[in-house]
Amino acid sequence: MEKLSANSSASAPSSLPQQKLNTSLASDRLTSSELESLQQNKRESIASLQKIFPNARIHQAPTPA
Repeated sequence: MEKLSANSSASAPSSLPQQKLNTSLASDRLTSSELESLQQNKRESIASLQKIFPNARIHQAPTPA
């Protein structure tokens, strides 16, 4: 049986380049009604969290105009 070294390709993780997602174009792909729906969902989620955890500080990122 052949012993594999630490530098063997069988034990080394794949080193394929990771492609970054371009999230700056997300608003180009969503309609205004979809964006409003997501923002409403965010507001409702935050309101629910604040009821459950009234003393928690929940950071809200500013909503783009």
